[in-house]
Amino acid sequence: MIMSVPQEKREKADVSVIIPVYNSGEEAFRAVSSIAAQTLLPREVILVDDCSPEVKSTRKWLDKITNQFNNQFSIKVLYQIKNGGPGECRNAGWDIAEGKYIAFLDSDDIWHPQKLEIQYKFMIDHPDYGFSCHHLNVIHENEIHTFYQKKMNIAEQDIIQINPIRYLFKHYPIGGTSYVMAKNVSDIRFVPGKRYSEDYLVWLEFCFKYGGALINQFMGASFKPFYGVGGLSQNLWKLEKGELENYKLLDQAGIISPGIAFLASGFSLIKFIRRVLITSF
Repeated sequence: MIMSVPQEKREKADVSVIIPVYNSGEEAFRAVSSIAAQTLLPREVILVDDCSPEVKSTRKWLDKITNQFNNQFSIKVLYQIKNGGPGECRNAGWDIAEGKYIAFLDSDDIWHPQKLEIQYKFMIDHPDYGFSCHHLNVIHENEIHTFYQKKMNIAEQDIIQINPIRYLFKHYPIGGTSYVMAKNVSDIRFVPGKRYSEDYLVWLEFCFKYGGALINQFMGASFKPFYGVGGLSQNLWKLEKGELENYKLLDQAGIISPGIAFLASGFSLIKFIRRVLITSF
């Protein structure tokens, strides 16, 4: 299902939206459709293809996206010369982004029509925060219309400052990239070659260096279950190793102390064992 796109002229936010693509051209079209349905459009959308094996199909969909939406916002399409994972795709888009702010959207996710308007206004009104995030629901195709029709009203009590130490241990509220809008800074990027828990590391860096806030509303939707729900233990272990590596990297960068890194690693392992037990039965 493709949502209807308002045809009246709309204002634009100084935001660059970055979308990694890997054999997901049709899903990316749905994601960009949700951007085109925004009450406040972005400055540009950057799609980065991660060497999709289904070359013809992917390029056909990316061409379709460009042709259909380039009259609403600037569209840039990058083709990686080797597969590097979503983190490297986001870096490639980030490096050429012209917006004052960066927003990430996975190809299998969509945004509520008011997402950019609400989140951009928050970032403008709260320049002391380096990033903001919100919640995301898992939905089915037949629920898109209902999701889009819901009106968002943000109250002051919906804004929650993120405590970086609490986030370090609780891994909440940010669980992915499609939730986030951040300042376009030059000193934070996804670690090249890192494929597990790479986004968690970036949000931790933002938390400690620039501060962040949660907008306590569901302004995004995904069509895939959250990772780890019924997932294989081997995949959970890859995620866990990625998380443990994050604490080591933060320690080496002097962002957290060795003691905090040790405690966070131990607590993470306890949570991992609990998750494996839950998903095994």
